[in-house]
Amino acid sequence: MKLRIFFLFSFCGLLSACTLTSTTPSEQGPKQALGTVTGMVLGGKIANDLTEDSSKNNLWTLAGVTLGAFLGNEIGASMDKTDILMAQNARNFALENNKINSQAAWKNPDSGNSGVIYPTKTYSLGDQPCREFTQEIIIGGKIQTGYGKACRTADGSWQLQ
Repeated sequence: MKLRIFFLFSFCGLLSACTLTSTTPSEQGPKQALGTVTGMVLGGKIANDLTEDSSKNNLWTLAGVTLGAFLGNEIGASMDKTDILMAQNARNFALENNKINSQAAWKNPDSGNSGVIYPTKTYSLGDQPCREFTQEIIIGGKIQTGYGKACRTADGSWQLQ
């Protein structure tokens, strides 16, 4: 339990190091809104998983949702459509083809943004193959690290968990 709370506080520290944008919701573009929503989902999921044995699980999950929204908003404000597409393609390739800890990299020469993604664990959920992964995105020379899980669906695509 203490280790989980340490990871949650480390996640909070990572978020506090980010500079938040000053755009209002009406001024945000679709990538920033998508980043906010994605950050909320992933932040809530990570916090929930890390504190599932805690009596204050709901409070920690809410904190994860809030902090994830801030981080997702910042990443969304900084990545353009090409960056997002390149990152998604690298993620799908890595999940489908790469061995554990083998990186798939992408780099957008127009924006200068880049990243790597690598699977860290493979397992099955029922009859679905699933993988945990780490993704590092470099925006303006700053590394943003995220963790996730995805399972292959019946149509062959990978769905984030």
